[in-house]
Amino acid sequence: VSLDVNLEEIEYSNSSFEDGFSSWEIYPSNLTNWDVVDDYSYDGGSCLNVSPSNEGEEHTIIYQSFTLDSLGLEIGQNIGFDGYLMSLGEDFITGDNNGSLLIEFTNSDGDHLSIYESKVLNANSQPSSWNYMKVLGSIPEGSINVDIGAEYFQGDSHDSGSIYYDKLNLYIDSGNLINDVDAGTFSNLTLDISVNDAILL
Repeated sequence: VSLDVNLEEIEYSNSSFEDGFSSWEIYPSNLTNWDVVDDYSYDGGSCLNVSPSNEGEEHTIIYQSFTLDSLGLEIGQNIGFDGYLMSLGEDFITGDNNGSLLIEFTNSDGDHLSIYESKVLNANSQPSSWNYMKVLGSIPEGSINVDIGAEYFQGDSHDSGSIYYDKLNLYIDSGNLINDVDAGTFSNLTLDISVNDAILL
């Protein structure tokens, strides 16, 4: 399963974590509740695993940042970001903990213009099964940068469980998939992510 209508894939570095954590960053930058593992990958030999934070942070964001120019994107275009998430039955997420994918747009001053999030993998999802998630976002006026990321949300401190992420693909949507009700929702989540120009392979 993939986003496959009127879409053109944008290749970017290390989308399936085959090169470890190369090209990815973490927010907040001091978090260590992540690892790249080779036990349960969906695609290739490796995937990302994120566990609850011991630092009291609700949000763990694993992300890459790009300028629109570096990806050949323009204001008004729709982009899609999809991938696969899983939580193992023996370490299944509990309570309000969940995982999702996100797209964020910022301007030249780093101001947050819009954030879109996919549906979430949560305690009601099927354990030990890869779940396909997607998020679609329209590039707003004033955008200079775009961040794509995998998010782990930590609810109550007693909630537990880890989530695996793999095969995270980025697309230009030349159709009308932005209106797909399964493509996630606009979010008012505010992040403080600094943007670095990407070097595409």
